[in-house]
Amino acid sequence: MQIQAILEATAHCSKEGVNAQPEIMVPQVITTQELAHVKRTVDELKQKLEQEVGVELKFKFGTMIEMAVRNGRKAREDLKIGICGEQGGHPETIRFCHHVGLDYVSCSGPRVPIARLAAAVAILREKDYVGVIWPAA
Repeated sequence: MQIQAILEATAHCSKEGVNAQPEIMVPQVITTQELAHVKRTVDELKQKLEQEVGVELKFKFGTMIEMAVRNGRKAREDLKIGICGEQGGHPETIRFCHHVGLDYVSCSGPRVPIARLAAAVAILREKDYVGVIWPAA
């Protein structure tokens, strides 16, 4: 249902001339077969919506990696690494993620205003924590 809503919103935006290019990241995927099943569903929805609305849907599709990625960027420089869930909206987590170079955090809608503010503060205060892995309590 969420993927369908994302694709429908993308189709609506495209029809209105808005350049929307969402990134659909599937959480808690264990096997490639599981991800392939979800991808087939996404492709079917995409094809159906493109025919109904008459626009080409552009989006990225992938999986969220729930555990830390070791040497991921050494193997693939364009690898996006981030965290999702309620922890992703916590100000100290956002500060830490910025410090260690993660690409994104994702959280529920109600946490977004605080998360945006925390991201701005993390950038403004980055000199305060150079060399520090986690701020002292």
